Amino acid sequence: MMTSVMAASIMQRRLIHLNDLGQRAWRLASHAIQEAWTDSHHAWAARWALLQGHSETALEEHAWRIRHIGQAREALHPYTQIRALLDKQPGRWPIVMPETPPRYMVFFLGYPRSGHSLVGSLLDAHPHVVISHELHALRHLAQGASLASLTEAIVINSFVFHMLGRAYTDYDYQVAGQWQGRYHELLAAGDKKGNGSIRVLRRHPHLLDDLAACDRLRLIHVIRNPYDNIATKARRTGTSLEHAAQGYFSNVMVIGALKKRYGSLILDVHLEDLLAEPHQTLRTLLHHIQLGEPEPAYYAACSAILFATPHRSALETPWPAPLLRHIDNQLASVDFLQRYRGTMACNPG
Repeated sequence: MMTSVMAASIMQRRLIHLNDLGQRAWRLASHAIQEAWTDSHHAWAARWALLQGHSETALEEHAWRIRHIGQAREALHPYTQIRALLDKQPGRWPIVMPETPPRYMVFFLGYPRSGHSLVGSLLDAHPHVVISHELHALRHLAQGASLASLTEAIVINSFVFHMLGRAYTDYDYQVAGQWQGRYHELLAAGDKKGNGSIRVLRRHPHLLDDLAACDRLRLIHVIRNPYDNIATKARRTGTSLEHAAQGYFSNVMVIGALKKRYGSLILDVHLEDLLAEPHQTLRTLLHHIQLGEPEPAYYAACSAILFATPHRSALETPWPAPLLRHIDNQLASVDFLQRYRGTMACNPG
C-alpha cells in the first residue's frame, strides 16, 4: 500500500512538472508575440520600400526577417517575396535558382542542442549541396508544398545566412573559402531542423515514403551524449531534468520507428566522432548522399571550425541518482545510444 510519504512525493513531482509546463508555455507565448510584432514591422517596412521604388531595401528587409525571426524563417511567404523581386531584377543578388529539384533531398532527425547546425553548415559548404537553416521544410511538405518551391526556399535561406552571418549561441558556423550560400552543381538540398522534423513525422509517419520509394531521400541523425542534450535543454528552457529527459526519449521512440521504416536511408552521426575524426566522418556523410570526393581544402576548412571535444554540459549539472539510473536503463535498451551508458555514473547530485 502506498504510504502518505510516497503519495506526497509523487504529488510534489507532478506539481513541479505542471509548473515547468506552465512556465515554458508562458515563455513561448511571450516570445511568439514579440517575434510576431517585430516581423510585422519589417514586413511593412518592405512593403513601404516597394511603394517608394526601393526594391533593394525591400530585399534586405525580407532577408533580415529570414535571418533573425523564426516565424518568418519557417514561413514560405518571405521566400516567395524575395523570389518575385529577384525575377523582376535579375542579377540583383548572386543567387542561381535551380531549374529542377536536386537528385537527393536531405533532412535531419534528432534532438535539440545536438550539433545539427554544425553538421548542416559543413554540408552546406560542399559545392554540390545546399542546406537551409531551420526552414522547417518537412512541415511545408506536409502542408502540400512542392519540392521545387522548397528547393528554391532552401537556396534563398542558405544565401541569406551566408550574407548576414552564421553565428548562433556564441559559435560561428562559417566555413571559410567554401561554398556556403551558393553551389557549383546542385545534387542535394535539405533543411536543418532536427527536433522540428521529429514533431512533423510523429504526426505524419508516411510523409517521406514517396521520396524513399524513388531513392531520393537521405536522413541524417545527429547524436550527442544524451546527458548533455538533456542538461542543456533543461537549462535553456527552464524546465526540470526529468521533463527534458522525457522529451528526449519521446524523440528516441520516433527515431526508432523511422529506422525500422527507412533502414539504411538514415545515417547516425555521433558528434564526438565528427570532432575526433572529421575527415572520415565527413567522408561517410558525403558517401551517404552519394557525392564524390571533394577537394582536400574542403576537409581542411571544415575541420578548422571544430572544437577538439564536445562541451560536456551534463558535468556542470547536479543529477538526482534515481534519474541517472533511469536514463542509463533507457540507454541500454537503444542500440544507437548504448555507447553513452554509464557516462554520468560519477556525477550524481
